Amino acid sequence: MKKIYNPYRKDDDILLDSFKDFTLITSTKKYNYENKIPIITIYNNETKDYYGYFVARLFFNNKCTPYVMINKTMKQLTRNIPTFMWFIGRTETDDRNIIGTYV
Repeated sequence: MKKIYNPYRKDDDILLDSFKDFTLITSTKKYNYENKIPIITIYNNETKDYYGYFVARLFFNNKCTPYVMINKTMKQLTRNIPTFMWFIGRTETDDRNIIGTYV
């Protein structure tokens, strides 16, 4: 884990190498994520905060967390998402930078 300043967010982001170990995230004392549904939203490489990188941002019950993964390629990024999660593509009403969501 590595904390990084994100000028587009109130709190700093916590950069992770993988989302495969949810115990690391759910055991933190600062956030109470117990009994909440994990959602990982995938963004294209044109976002303001991580331009040039594909971004995976973790949400619990539609609430944004500070946990994020970034990678130059979509393939490398999605390799670090738990295999029990299913991908749902973006809808017309989603932000234009969203590729899809894992639930």
